[in-house]
Amino acid sequence: MSLVKKIFYSRIWEKRLCPYPFNRLEIGVENDFVPCCRDWLNLNQLPKHTNTLEWNGEQAKLIRQSMYDGNFKYCQREKCHAVTFSFWQLVLVSFLGRFTSKFPYYSLSLKTLMDIAFKKTSLSEGPRHITYTADFACNLKCPSCRTHHVGNETSHLSQKKFNDFFILSKNAETILFSGGEALYSEKSLAFLRALDSHTHPKLKSVTLMTNGLLFNKVMWQSLGNSRKLIRRLMVSIDAGTEEHYQLVRGGSWKQLLENLSLVKELRLKGELDFVSWQFVPRKDNFRSMNEFVTLSEKFSVDRILFQTFCQWEQSSLNYNEQAVHLKNHPENEEFQKLAFLVKKRPKVTWAISST
Repeated sequence: MSLVKKIFYSRIWEKRLCPYPFNRLEIGVENDFVPCCRDWLNLNQLPKHTNTLEWNGEQAKLIRQSMYDGNFKYCQREKCHAVTFSFWQLVLVSFLGRFTSKFPYYSLSLKTLMDIAFKKTSLSEGPRHITYTADFACNLKCPSCRTHHVGNETSHLSQKKFNDFFILSKNAETILFSGGEALYSEKSLAFLRALDSHTHPKLKSVTLMTNGLLFNKVMWQSLGNSRKLIRRLMVSIDAGTEEHYQLVRGGSWKQLLENLSLVKELRLKGELDFVSWQFVPRKDNFRSMNEFVTLSEKFSVDRILFQTFCQWEQSSLNYNEQAVHLKNHPENEEFQKLAFLVKKRPKVTWAISST
């Protein structure tokens, strides 16, 4: 462990907590407002008598109290990749966040820091960061996250919740579109195209998580004024070769590469501030990890992110068969050898647990 990490994780910083329940809100497919990320929480551990999740609802208060207590009992820590901080580290990061964009999701406002200092669970300020995962509609049917194609007709987000969310998001500094494919979902696209500096005066950047297949020139032009706010792109690819792409995604490799050329062009022109490519290794694709890194380097990406393959309820895959990152998997040794090479390459962020 490096000296910086030793200092950061030293006991001198006291009890640690996660900043996400204090500054981040997600609206999910269940029409609820989750103060963090739904996939990272053990929602079934929350008392059933409490009211529906809201920003300052009873369940949200319990989640924040678990941060103060230090037990994180509502968190699925094996899935979550968030960094925890002591209170004084949060003060430092929040101060630095005023001068740099490197800590967008970890820096907190003065009001929120004061709430934390007094261990308040009902916050005096709304969320600074919004995640929109309310629609799972997607143009692809990847077996790692669903058993069947999810079209626009499957969206169950109520109009009231949509309106409430739009109003609440007006004070946000960042918005992340995730869950399904925002460029395919009719509701996500309508929300995205409605964003501008007048409706959302505090909004600094929009992040799109996309599979890239619909990100062409026609689509980009159709986004209108919201293009000025879309500053970050996270492209989920999960393959370094056409063979593996067909196996894990089933989309057009040729179309993907054409669209990624447009992404590169926008990044070099400064119309995008940050481009990340993402890869979730499993048995069917891990042997093209190195090719993935080589390909991403040709497209001048800012980050090459490898993430843990998780056991999602909607997946049609056998988790134990595919989870090559687990130490007891028969192909784990080969995976570890490839991982050793990949982790040493520039711009690679390795966020995979081997437990």
